[in-house]
This record gives sequence, C-alpha cells and structure tokens, in this order.
Amino acid sequence: ASTNLTIAALEFLTADATAVGVAVGVGGFAGGQAINDVSNSVTSELVDDVFYQAKGDVLLNAYDETTVTATVDQTSGGLVGTGTAMAINDIENDVTARMQTQVQLTADGNVQVKAAEASTVFANVSGASAGAVAVSGNVAINNVANEVTAFIRDNATVAAQNNLLVQADQTNFVAVNAANTAAGIVGVGGTVVLNNFENSTRAFVDDASSISARGNGDPLQIRKWDE
Repeated sequence: ASTNLTIAALEFLTADATAVGVAVGVGGFAGGQAINDVSNSVTSELVDDVFYQAKGDVLLNAYDETTVTATVDQTSGGLVGTGTAMAINDIENDVTARMQTQVQLTADGNVQVKAAEASTVFANVSGASAGAVAVSGNVAINNVANEVTAFIRDNATVAAQNNLLVQADQTNFVAVNAANTAAGIVGVGGTVVLNNFENSTRAFVDDASSISARGNGDPLQIRKWDE
C-alpha cells in the first residue's frame, strides 16, 4: 500500500472596513476613511537534514487566500459643504513552500512543492456634498505586494519515481467603485484611483541541489497561464 506525505499550510482571511461620515450645518464637513492592512506569512517546509522515504506521493503546499473590502460613504451639506472619502487596502503576504538545507527525500510517486496566493480587493467610495459652495473628493488606493516562492535548494536531494513539480502561482483581482457628487452654485468634485502592484512570484531549484524524476506514472495536471 502507498503512504503519502502532505505538509500543508493554508490561510483564508476576509477583512471588511467600513466608514460613514455625515455633516450638516452652515459649514458642513464630512470625512470618512476605511483601511485594511494585511500581512500574512504562510510556510510549508522540509528543512535541516530531514531524511524521508515515501511509498507514495509527497506534497508541500503553502496557500493564502485573502479578500479585503473597504467601503466609505460621506455626505455633507451646508452653506459650504465639504467632504472627503478615502479607502486604502494594503496586502503584503509572504507564501513559501521549500525543501532545503541537506534534505534527502525519495518518493515512489510524485513530489510537489507548491506555493500559491489569491488576493481579491474591493474598494467602494462614494461622496456627496451640497451647498452654495460644494466640494467633494474621493480617493481609493490599493497596494498589493505579495511574495510567492517555491524552491528546492541548499544541497537538497530529491528523487521521485514519477513526476517532480516546483510551482509558484499568484492571482490578483482588484475592483474599484467610485462615485462623487457635488451640487451648488459652485460645485467641485474629484476622484482619484491608484492601484499599485509590486509582486514577486518565483519557482526554482538551485545548482547545489540534486533532483531526479523518472516519470513512471500519469502526468501531473497544471493550469495554463491564461486560465
């Protein structure tokens, strides 16, 4: 009978930030700010002189799934109505799957070292100002800076009778909904949206390690890059 080894580190996080601002008066000012700041660390590993013989498959799986929503709604009214709405989402996750530092591993099946990140960001900002002079401004800022790494390194020895896969995968989705209204004899409205991505996605085997895969079995299925 086959014996499989799975080392999995899985993170699922959902964060919602909501702010509402209302001001009414001769001079009405309303401001709202919603902030999500996420920094996860997810690691699956075999390290430091581990020796293991698997009669089946070996899977190291590090996975993070983060969904954040920032919602801001501001309303101001008066002789002079002024309002601002700001939504800020910051995601900086570190996802790592690794075999390193003189690990010795043999498997009668597949060996897979997989790291994956899926980030979803929603920013909803709406502002309305009314008065003889009305000024309304919205700002949505989304910063995504994830590091996803899968590797075998530092004198590791890995031998698979079937397939060997080292894979790093990252998917990011950002949606911004911004609405702004300024009504008055003088009405000024503006919206600024900034999406900033500084991601790193790497999969590698260093030249100090030894790997082999004999392919004695069914192939592995991996997703196409455009899926």
